[in-house]
Amino acid sequence: MIKRSKRVWSLRSKILLLKIGDVLLLVLSGFLSFFVLPVYANFHYSVQEYWTILFLTILWVFISVISDSYNHKNLQKIFRSLQEPIRITIFCWIVYVVFYFFSPRNSLPRSTVLIYCFVSCLLTMVWRFAHFAIFSLEKMRQKIIILSKEKLFDFDQVMSSNYFEVTEVLSSTNVNKVIKLTSTQQIHRVIYNPKEMTENEIIQLNMLNDRGVQITSIYLFYEEFYSRVSLKCPDLFELLNTQRDMVLYKFLKRCLNLSGALIGLMIWMPLFPIIALFIKIDSPGPIFFSQIRRGKNGKDFRLWKLRTMFVVHETNETWTQSKDPRITRVGKLLRKTRIDELPQLWNVLCGNLSLVGVRPLSADQCERFARKIPYHNLRHHTTPGITGWAVINQGYVNSDDGAIIRLEYDLFYIKNCSIWLDILILLRTISIVITLKGL
Repeated sequence: MIKRSKRVWSLRSKILLLKIGDVLLLVLSGFLSFFVLPVYANFHYSVQEYWTILFLTILWVFISVISDSYNHKNLQKIFRSLQEPIRITIFCWIVYVVFYFFSPRNSLPRSTVLIYCFVSCLLTMVWRFAHFAIFSLEKMRQKIIILSKEKLFDFDQVMSSNYFEVTEVLSSTNVNKVIKLTSTQQIHRVIYNPKEMTENEIIQLNMLNDRGVQITSIYLFYEEFYSRVSLKCPDLFELLNTQRDMVLYKFLKRCLNLSGALIGLMIWMPLFPIIALFIKIDSPGPIFFSQIRRGKNGKDFRLWKLRTMFVVHETNETWTQSKDPRITRVGKLLRKTRIDELPQLWNVLCGNLSLVGVRPLSADQCERFARKIPYHNLRHHTTPGITGWAVINQGYVNSDDGAIIRLEYDLFYIKNCSIWLDILILLRTISIVITLKGL
């Protein structure tokens, strides 16, 4: 008798369950905080208390989203998973304290907020521990077989994930063995390499769908696990058709660019004289730094930044390191807060740069990478941006291998671009600025 695979939770479903559980427990924490004080003190709640708890709940969810708390990479280790509620609660408390001190005296509650923060942190930690423990059980892990000769990704990293269990790693010619394994074992997914298999072998694999086995291309699994598009994917040129018919998206993005650039310039311009003075005092040289960068469809444009390095004349462009001696003292602060990028808002108004996109590279870098890295010029299919998917996930690049990973992130953005993804990237960029995670 053929053993039929039971339905198992997908990675997206598990993370969605975690989000729903967090929200429900935050609401429960609000109710509990309203019941604790009346038991121990003669306390009556006002409308202000209810609005404050609602604000903190929304703030908690907002911070967890923009700080990438629900990334499966942050949920693979139990210690890291339990750290997230503590970190988010502390940040919420800091935001609330700022509001409290700048509000009229006794206009905002204290005791209710303290109880809410403590209870919500405790309950979400317990829930995350339970979520991790449940889906780490052997019965809850998605058992997969990988059919591929080439090692497209790090199998050890997949195996160490508490969401997956790699049962077998076989060559693509062992389709018959896979069919036998699925008839005797509980297999939920088969990952195959379409470039290594014949049409008849793919038809044989497709028959496994009747047993409840999910059949997934190794390139789609790579994209799901890493949030990047592999350069070995056979249909990369199809990405060129992604944005051609997205008229509404392009319109909304342009509106977002114009409004964001105008608001940013209005905030930045009053601070510019002070910043410029510090730059001049710290080191000799111009206030601004400009460079020719390559934009959409290979068209070059001049990009502006605040100078963060000493003025040096180098024959060859060198990588920027995390502790680069060329960066000035003021430049380190400007880079960590991303303030050095603010002059690029002018480029956004001119239309040769976007708030969100792929980071524009110099013409020399583009030509060098085009010779070394296949499909590198596909980056020029979209308008470059001040920030982007590669920026928030990888940061600065200082090697050729890093340039390959950056391209994979860029291709993921081009493939999945939407106004919601742009907003998410902007919010996560704000999180990086606030936490000073820049170079």
